[in-house]
Amino acid sequence: MIFERFALLPPELQIQIWEDALRVPTVWAATRNYEAGNSSDRGHTTICKRFIGPEPYLAGLACIESRRLLEQSFGQPLRGQPGSATTLGAYWVHLDTTVIYLGDTATATKILETWDVSEVRRFRLVALSDFALAAISHIRFTTLAKVCQRLATSCPNLHTIIIHRVETNLEGNGTISGHLSRGTADLYARIPEESESEICRKESSSLYLASLLGEYFGDGPPKIHLLSPEYAVPSP
Repeated sequence: MIFERFALLPPELQIQIWEDALRVPTVWAATRNYEAGNSSDRGHTTICKRFIGPEPYLAGLACIESRRLLEQSFGQPLRGQPGSATTLGAYWVHLDTTVIYLGDTATATKILETWDVSEVRRFRLVALSDFALAAISHIRFTTLAKVCQRLATSCPNLHTIIIHRVETNLEGNGTISGHLSRGTADLYARIPEESESEICRKESSSLYLASLLGEYFGDGPPKIHLLSPEYAVPSP
């Protein structure tokens, strides 16, 4: 639907509309490419980069003014590690309102290694998935700890970490198979602005684990939200 009288609105109102459109909360995934990932791919991580949900940058391509606001608000687009085989163009991502989903904790550190350090430093909202066990084993905690240590050293401005325990099968290499559904992505996108909501309070039994992981970040750690499997929304 096209609002034909948009150009007749006061300039300040037009700017406000463009800014609101560009800042819509969403999720942008940088995960292992499950279609390409198989036993013959060992030693090489192919990355799938895509929005799961709204694509706010599209509003910035509508006209000269919205493009100016896009560049002003988003800063430099994400490109990945220079010279990497996984780099396919540029991605306009508003890092203050977009959750960066890095897939499962078993491969998240490898995903981070495919990014230029200067880009990873800009990450503020990050989500991970982790295989759910009746209790967090030493092995699973070690995996979570390694990812958090990497984020602590790489992302000084990190504001939020979402760790979602999911009930799913593991592949032979110990990684979680499957994709993030649109419904679950919409949930992740809401969490940074709804930290006191029922979404986050329900996992109170994990507060101790969150406090342990938070120690890797020193003074002023990010908010760590651990979600139980019940919050996984299946794909339609």
